[in-house]
Amino acid sequence: MDWHRSHITTWRRLCYAGVASLSLVLLAACTAGKLAAPAVEEGWTHHRDQYEGPVAADAAFSIVNPYGDVRVRTSRRGSVLVTSQVQQHGDEDFNIRIDDDDGVRAITVIASNERPRGRVDMSVLLPPGKEVELETAGNLAELKYAGHGRIRTTSGAVSVETAHHVDVETDSGNVDYALRAVSPSRALTIETRGEINAWFLPEANLELIAAAAGPVRISLPGYERVQDQPHRAAVVLGRGGPRIILNSSEGSVRVRPLPPG
Repeated sequence: MDWHRSHITTWRRLCYAGVASLSLVLLAACTAGKLAAPAVEEGWTHHRDQYEGPVAADAAFSIVNPYGDVRVRTSRRGSVLVTSQVQQHGDEDFNIRIDDDDGVRAITVIASNERPRGRVDMSVLLPPGKEVELETAGNLAELKYAGHGRIRTTSGAVSVETAHHVDVETDSGNVDYALRAVSPSRALTIETRGEINAWFLPEANLELIAAAAGPVRISLPGYERVQDQPHRAAVVLGRGGPRIILNSSEGSVRVRPLPPG
């Protein structure tokens, strides 16, 4: 398959006839326990899609999935591996489209109808050092990857663990952000109406400004207090460095030391 032309990928589908079997198992278990069997709605199908393809040395990635979770991890295999768990109802269908456009490989989930009842949960394994943009709606966006990135969600939770620079844009999603670098490569701002949890190395060199409608709690050893109030804190870690701003307009902010690992 030529990855250098737009195409709808052909997927290896491992379909499960799991709905009928699951109904029988649940019925038997409930009968044995003398409980009423829960109703299992008919019309649902489940399958697993997987695709692996080569990656150009200078490729960047855009991953858009409005219909489920996305998890991105680092792989040493030198290729991209996309695995999707698909749940769909009735005649609705999902396609995973892969396009190459000016050096950016776009992986996009497309639904056959406007408001599908099903979902597509994706995991993407990439070689290290690529630029990654990840977009979801109200679902999990998780980036534990050795490369720079950007995450956009509306209300979905965001989880980041990286030694690189990852921007986060979310309206109301809760954000967990772990920076495994002594100092960020450039300034970073995280704003949300949700909760923010951040972890930094004890030996980190950076400037931190945190503000929240709720409490701001900073539990880091050996930092210099510049300003410390119930809803706002400005601190210098180590020798200082690029500024990180954490702002929760309706939630709280918690900052803790990053454990080894």
